[in-house]
Amino acid sequence: MAIPKFEDDLRIISKLGDNPGTDNGYTTEEFKEAFDKAPLLIQKFINEVLIPAANASSSPEEGLTMSGPINMNGQSIKGLNAPTADDEAVNWGSVKNAAGVGIPLPLGLEYGGVGATDPKTARENLEITPENIGALSMELLWENASPNSSMTAQSISFDKKSYKMFMVVDNNGTTAIIFDNGNSFISFYMSTAISFRQLTITKTGMTIGGAYLYWYGSSNTSADNNYNIIARVYGIGGVSA
Repeated sequence: MAIPKFEDDLRIISKLGDNPGTDNGYTTEEFKEAFDKAPLLIQKFINEVLIPAANASSSPEEGLTMSGPINMNGQSIKGLNAPTADDEAVNWGSVKNAAGVGIPLPLGLEYGGVGATDPKTARENLEITPENIGALSMELLWENASPNSSMTAQSISFDKKSYKMFMVVDNNGTTAIIFDNGNSFISFYMSTAISFRQLTITKTGMTIGGAYLYWYGSSNTSADNNYNIIARVYGIGGVSA
């Protein structure tokens, strides 16, 4: 709250004539009151304007509406509650907890960049695992010895054998399907953002791109190699391409 200026004119006595009784029509009582007028104006400003404004600036305010952006100048905002609506600010703890609702994409949906839209359906009915993939055969070709460690962009080597299709699984169980010599993205849907990496099958294995976060409602992305850490690569048999 901005504190208003004190702008009352306190030049009260100096403006009186040499004979206030005749020049200004003052009675003796009015002349004495003129000496008290300036201190009383200051007292009123302190009690009715300055003190309330100081109290308001040091107390939490509710219901404020911003008319422009807030520049935090490199400082942090702390004490945010978990969001209850899509347009509320989110704390990092809520983002990490939201990882449990990521969407493992089903066979064919991830390939070509199209993702599932219903988290419950994707997780409960469409998740690809070696147990429910049906008639197709699967063989583990590569496994990350540290699947919970940050993963920078890198190339990994493994024997592709005669497989024409590969399934990549990250440390959250999210999957991506890639054809031989092709590329795709492995992505993880959260409540506030999508994390993703680009994957490319090469002659000797696979190239793994760095991980990025794309924030909903924004055109910004930020690098964060703690997401979509590749855990395993499977060869899928029974597929012709």
